Amino acid sequence: MRDWLGNHSHRFIARVTQIAHRWRWARLREFAPMGAVFCLAFIVRIIFNKTVAAGYQPMFDAVIYNELARSLVHQHCYCFPQQHVPVYRPPLWPMVMAAIYAVLGDATRYARLACCVLGSGTCVLVYLIAKDLFGRRIALGTGIIAAVYAGMFIWDGWLYTESLYIFLQTAFLFFLMRMQRDSRRVWIVLCGVSLALAALARPTGTLLLGLLILCGLFALLFKLAPWRRVVVSTALVAALAFALMLPWTLYTSRVTHSPLPPSNVYKTLAGSYNDTVDHPGDILYGLWSLWSGDDSDFHDHTVADEQALGQRTLSWIEEHPEQTRALLWIHLVHMWTPWATAYEGHPFAQYPDRPSTVFVRDGLLPVMSYIVFLLAALGLVVTWRRKWRYLLPVYLTIGLTILENVAFYGSPRFRAPIEPLLVLLVGGFLWWVSDVYREAHMQRARLQPSSEAIEAGMGGELG
Repeated sequence: MRDWLGNHSHRFIARVTQIAHRWRWARLREFAPMGAVFCLAFIVRIIFNKTVAAGYQPMFDAVIYNELARSLVHQHCYCFPQQHVPVYRPPLWPMVMAAIYAVLGDATRYARLACCVLGSGTCVLVYLIAKDLFGRRIALGTGIIAAVYAGMFIWDGWLYTESLYIFLQTAFLFFLMRMQRDSRRVWIVLCGVSLALAALARPTGTLLLGLLILCGLFALLFKLAPWRRVVVSTALVAALAFALMLPWTLYTSRVTHSPLPPSNVYKTLAGSYNDTVDHPGDILYGLWSLWSGDDSDFHDHTVADEQALGQRTLSWIEEHPEQTRALLWIHLVHMWTPWATAYEGHPFAQYPDRPSTVFVRDGLLPVMSYIVFLLAALGLVVTWRRKWRYLLPVYLTIGLTILENVAFYGSPRFRAPIEPLLVLLVGGFLWWVSDVYREAHMQRARLQPSSEAIEAGMGGELG
């Protein structure tokens, strides 16, 4: 009896050990690629911050975010300057910076370290989306491209909202694509949370609500999912997002005297269509520039002020139709230019003559950008037939971002939110190439036995 128990106990222990090893190997296979992509991306971004962005000083918008964060830590108010409440600056990024400053001290290098973490997290999200669509092997290659792509890591070296917003938008798309496949509660909740956080990080984040509705309409139109599931999941995501944004909306209504969330659409239009940016050959031609007297960052800006600014801008557009068409075209050209020299607040502009700056700005960035643009365009074409229903949110996001940039900004900086999606389409092109190669290899394998049989038959006849 003792021998029987001993033998069975040894077998049980061996079986449990075997299962544990298999589970450990499965988890390792699941998380090791993500860890590799994150670590590579983080190292690349640290190198960028230690070389190109070494000694970086916040300027322009970065000063505003930095001072708002300091006000939250030291004065316990969301104000800048002289107790002015900048309601047209959503609070999430200053609050993240304030939390970092409260724990580690208010040195800006800690906030830029957080940007490196966020940028690396975006690369992991690109890997996860690619894994769902193209498989683990193609996803790893796509994640590596995202980690080293200069068009992504150059935005992780300053204190603008790019790092946070790009991460949240990519997360929203990941959760939305998961929710389209199965409407489990976890994806609905994460989708709503990421949508709300994106809107609280940048005013253009509210466009993701329009993207959500568009995806729902296309799903109903093409019957991609049961209509009840589409309607209920879309409504729940929107309701959750509105609920999370409600405290900020109530806070801003005390300043704007409006129950609606603050909108700076007319301010954005005013900076894109005026006499300052309408001088061909000038460094600001086709970019964005606004007189400080109209800037809501430096004085109270009511709904009436915003509407008056809008009327003035629309009048300028009506009086300058040819210039407006030319500006729209130059906006499109600028959007697909790797870099614009007018960004005085970026480390490239603060230290333009550094060897590392010259290498990244004038060498690495243009070469990598144009290669990614080309391969992404090819990826869009080759994935359209077989993957369009899964990539529909990606296609719509790219299209909406292009329209937004052409209408309002004309800036490479506002192309940044779709850079991860362009890399994802590069992964789609790599998936198509590997698929073509695999089919060709299988075709050769099927033809090889028949050719050998023919040669054997010819040998028999000769014999």
